Amino acid sequence: MDEIVDARRINAEVAANQQRLRAAVARPGALGARATSGDGTVVVEAGPGGALRSVTLSPEALRQGGQRLAQTVLAVANQASAKANQRTQYAMRAAVGADAAGELDRLGLGFDPRLAEDEDAETARRGW
Repeated sequence: MDEIVDARRINAEVAANQQRLRAAVARPGALGARATSGDGTVVVEAGPGGALRSVTLSPEALRQGGQRLAQTVLAVANQASAKANQRTQYAMRAAVGADAAGELDRLGLGFDPRLAEDEDAETARRGW
């Protein structure tokens, strides 16, 4: 009898976690992030895992020269990816608990806190 009660409780917990996860992922922009170069000439939007959603280059960015522009785009893309991964981790933690962070790191959704450091923690938790 206790096994039946335990199984029902576990099933209810799994269903509740799935519902919270679906809600977290469904919010517009919840798992994406934007980063801008210091001079404002490059803007990158990325999703979890570094999936680029958009790259915007100003006319000034195009005058930087190929090597410098490439370095700037990579740096800004890495920052946007770190922010997106941070938001993903917050959403997963809220949905299924703090233990999710280690699993997300193993799935390639970790982030360098230095790259996401200008991200307000509350903004990261809510999404942009």
